[in-house]
Amino acid sequence: TYEAVEGDARKDTVSINKINLRVPLPQSSGCGSITAGGRKDPKTLFYRELPCELNVSIGDITIQGLELDGKSKETVAIYVNNVAIDLSIFSAGELLAIKRMLQLGDRLVIEQVGIGLGYDVASDQITAEFGFAVEGFGSTKGLIKLSSIRQDKSLYDEITGQLDRFELVITDEGMIETASIFLSISNNTDGIKFDDLLTGLFLASPLSDTEFGDLSQVYPNSTENISELAKFMGGGMTVSCLRENPHQVVFDDDLFDLGPTVIFNMFCEKVTATTNL
Repeated sequence: TYEAVEGDARKDTVSINKINLRVPLPQSSGCGSITAGGRKDPKTLFYRELPCELNVSIGDITIQGLELDGKSKETVAIYVNNVAIDLSIFSAGELLAIKRMLQLGDRLVIEQVGIGLGYDVASDQITAEFGFAVEGFGSTKGLIKLSSIRQDKSLYDEITGQLDRFELVITDEGMIETASIFLSISNNTDGIKFDDLLTGLFLASPLSDTEFGDLSQVYPNSTENISELAKFMGGGMTVSCLRENPHQVVFDDDLFDLGPTVIFNMFCEKVTATTNL
């Protein structure tokens, strides 16, 4: 169900408001016992175990950039705001164990999911925007601009392009701690230190030894940027990754063979980690 569909020409938006969903889950063992849930509902009267069905509410789904105001737009974006998922039905068995392991309560709130995509003919530039935020875990917001995407015959007909700009901001409000707990239980260890794992990963792929030779001078901020990212992985911080100067990109499977250090520096020209207030 939904309450209304509203258009706002001034903001150039169309919104579907107050959406309520009931999502069935294929769980043969049910979500919990009838007595434990305390529910008296004719639809579940003959079930020995309650069927799994998630109640999901969405504040609104908003589309922006449809040119309702008569002005040309480069980017069309869609935002899903204030998604609340009722987890109270997971009151027994493996689902309850997973919920507790991930430190989830009876309600999971996704504050926003957004994605936008646009193309500017004059500059031959593609723009993509994305965002994601979960209450109690953290948020991610990013922007990428690519131009001059074409088949380059001088590079054996590879698809090439130019990375004009890249922005990524990640705020940790519990997701690193939750991931550490989950991996520790999965691997039967006392704790996972993501900062040490990350540093070891980059050390195993040095810029001084790549298929293009020594790239240490090409990416002079690499050591500092890796250190900032490692600080963020300690938890409770916000990290920003920014590239303002253009960088060539080749779109093929061999790109990942360059190693994590080269790829990291291609996208992140400057990395800054700050403690959350």
